[in-house]
Amino acid sequence: MSDEQSRVFTLEELRKYNGHNDTTPLILLGFNGKVYDVSTSPQFYGPGKSYNVFAGRDCTKALAVNTLKEDALPGPNDSPVDTSEFTDAEKLAMNNWEQRLSVKYPVVGVLGAPVMGTLE
Repeated sequence: MSDEQSRVFTLEELRKYNGHNDTTPLILLGFNGKVYDVSTSPQFYGPGKSYNVFAGRDCTKALAVNTLKEDALPGPNDSPVDTSEFTDAEKLAMNNWEQRLSVKYPVVGVLGAPVMGTLE
């Protein structure tokens, strides 16, 4: 894994890359622990487009259950999606989506939980 691919994004940081931020042209999405750069497809992920709800978000669960609903997307202060309790059908859908994404878009990092301070 390259240095760029080892960058860890919290869900809060990922939210900056939703296509609505004037300071960065990048559109990123999280899926199954990885962060993909989907900037080459603004016709799908850009502001006002069908899949913009996924831009800057961890869309693992939403894609696995085939929904665009907000409640399938974790918030900026949540942890990345835990797939251990997915049904077999959800795991199959997730694998299919991962194959599609990995062929079309570069991985630019990984999803991670916020690092908490240590006790002195």
